[in-house]
Amino acid sequence: MVGEYDKVNPTFLLVQKQPNGFNCGVFAITFAAEILDGCSPMDAVFEKTFNNMSSTTDTSFPKVAK
Repeated sequence: MVGEYDKVNPTFLLVQKQPNGFNCGVFAITFAAEILDGCSPMDAVFEKTFNNMSSTTDTSFPKVAK
């Protein structure tokens, strides 16, 4: 039986692309944080290197522009 929720049609936003093949989780979190903050991830530009971030960091993600 096919219901109204059996098919999902995702919408892909035009957001900053990750520079490599292993920062996808970091970028997913930054985009989610933007949405939760009431901002559009389409307008945000983040630093492409996350070398200074650690699990004990208590600051937001390094944003270059908005």
